[in-house]
Amino acid sequence: TAVLTIALTALPHLFSLGGDFHYDDGHSLVRNPHVRDLGTAVRAFWDPSLFGENPVDRMYRPLVFAANAMTYAVFGLSPTVYIATNLLIHCVNAYLVTRIAMLLGASASIGLLSGLLFGLHPAQTEAVNYISARSESIAALFVMASCVCYLGGRSEKRALGTAGLFALGLLCKSTALVLPAMLLAIEFTIRKKPHVALRVHLPIWVIAIAYLALYQSIARIAESTLERDPIIQIATQTKALIHYAFLASFPSHLSI
Repeated sequence: TAVLTIALTALPHLFSLGGDFHYDDGHSLVRNPHVRDLGTAVRAFWDPSLFGENPVDRMYRPLVFAANAMTYAVFGLSPTVYIATNLLIHCVNAYLVTRIAMLLGASASIGLLSGLLFGLHPAQTEAVNYISARSESIAALFVMASCVCYLGGRSEKRALGTAGLFALGLLCKSTALVLPAMLLAIEFTIRKKPHVALRVHLPIWVIAIAYLALYQSIARIAESTLERDPIIQIATQTKALIHYAFLASFPSHLSI
């Protein structure tokens, strides 16, 4: 299933390799002087101003910055290499979906179908074509790997692996915070074992709270930038959720 999922996901995306940099790629990669110095990759773990050309636009995504810096150190500004890396990450994510489905009881064929639905869905092309989308893809990789580790057993090593992979996902993008709720949903709705939730999940929630505290202290929005009003933020995100739900069901008229 691994070879099939990865191969069938990669094949139709090979045409993407001729793509180029777009939108946020400009300030975070093409025009960002910090990414051209591999030595700054370590500093990015406590200095979010390095992520873009404008120090005011702080983003705490140190692992994504490190990935960009290492790619630049070896290949320079080659969009083909960056897109190929995105494609590799996306293919691995598709396999992780297959693996999660099988760990939840699906047959190999249903697992394969699940992974291909994820990997080949038209709305997912952004994860490959748009180089800056790697922040979500790498975060998703660690989140799903953490989920696989969690579903694979209850040993102390697996619990440590689950928490460690979750922490790495948070260092890519804050959207990784979905993992604790995701695992609770699995326990309460699919596996029907809510009694294990507190003991196994406590370290994950501790990491999530610690990350939020870290994010507030290190990656605060600069004073010159106005934060979005909470009510407007909720309304915006509600609209986005409806939009993505529609795209998942009817992926037509797709546009950046």
